[in-house]
Amino acid sequence: MNFVADGPNQGGVPCINCVNGASTGDNVGMTGPSSYVPTNFVWQYAISFTDISYKGKCKVTWTIAAGKKTIDTFGGTLNLTSAGGFVLYALARSRPKYSGPAVLTGKYVCGKNSGSATAPLQFE
Repeated sequence: MNFVADGPNQGGVPCINCVNGASTGDNVGMTGPSSYVPTNFVWQYAISFTDISYKGKCKVTWTIAAGKKTIDTFGGTLNLTSAGGFVLYALARSRPKYSGPAVLTGKYVCGKNSGSATAPLQFE
């Protein structure tokens, strides 16, 4: 697992090998990370992981929770057509009807391989 991140939704990101002026092609463009989610914003949730040997379908999920209460859960499926390298995947999501602190957990499952990471959130 590399990371889970979030920030304001915007078109064109995330992207790989897209940073102008970067010295190599191994770079990532993302929305600015922000754990403070204002009212009436669409938010973008990203996950990145590395898999050196798996080819096939992977499932990614995000869960937003406050203590034991699940506020939102969502995800997607992607197909790795070649092995070796990192994956960057993101989804835009409307803000849940919740205010206060929460924790974002991002998980991936690719065959027998899996991982997860967390990040704090604060909903206005």
